[in-house]
Amino acid sequence: MIQFFCSTIRTHQRVLKFLVAGGTAAIVEYGTFLLGITLFGKTDFSEIVAHIVGFSLGFIISFIANKFWVFQHDGKTSTQLVKYIALALINLLLSTLLLQGLIWLGLHPLVAKFLVMGSVAVWNYLLLQKLIFPDQNK
Repeated sequence: MIQFFCSTIRTHQRVLKFLVAGGTAAIVEYGTFLLGITLFGKTDFSEIVAHIVGFSLGFIISFIANKFWVFQHDGKTSTQLVKYIALALINLLLSTLLLQGLIWLGLHPLVAKFLVMGSVAVWNYLLLQKLIFPDQNK
């Protein structure tokens, strides 16, 4: 049983690291969102501002963790950062639209934010490993 567990961890180490890095960024992003709407109330404007500020802080943590820890990529940081920013801007636009759509449909903003973040995580892993931090051993 222990051998199976250790083998599974080794096999899926990158995914597990991505989940830890993403989880840390998500906690910061979600916490900032929660703090923002708690301090400034639940208005359309405060929800969007809190979302953008939280997203930005999560972005910084995510880029650093993914480049240096998850994918351990030694490619040119400036080029990767530009690609990461492009992906983040697309994610920000799509996640903001999705967040507002879910809230419009009647979901509580905190539930909607949680669902949006989960959707973005799956999309990000696939794009990061293929486009921004491709396997250097190939």
